[in-house]
Amino acid sequence: FPLAEKFIKQLFLETLKGKDSKLIRIAAETLFEHRRLHIAHVRKILKRIDPIQSQRKELS
Repeated sequence: FPLAEKFIKQLFLETLKGKDSKLIRIAAETLFEHRRLHIAHVRKILKRIDPIQSQRKELS
């Protein structure tokens, strides 16, 4: 995810230099969508980890 986000940010900055509003909008939407998917992925991992941690607390 970090490399993809770095690439998308660079793409977004390059489109800002070009001043083409359609490309800027597409690049911005891509960046937002990537961040949204990253957050969803992290939440999925946390939901999977949380029950395991609560079981460990019960056993200790």
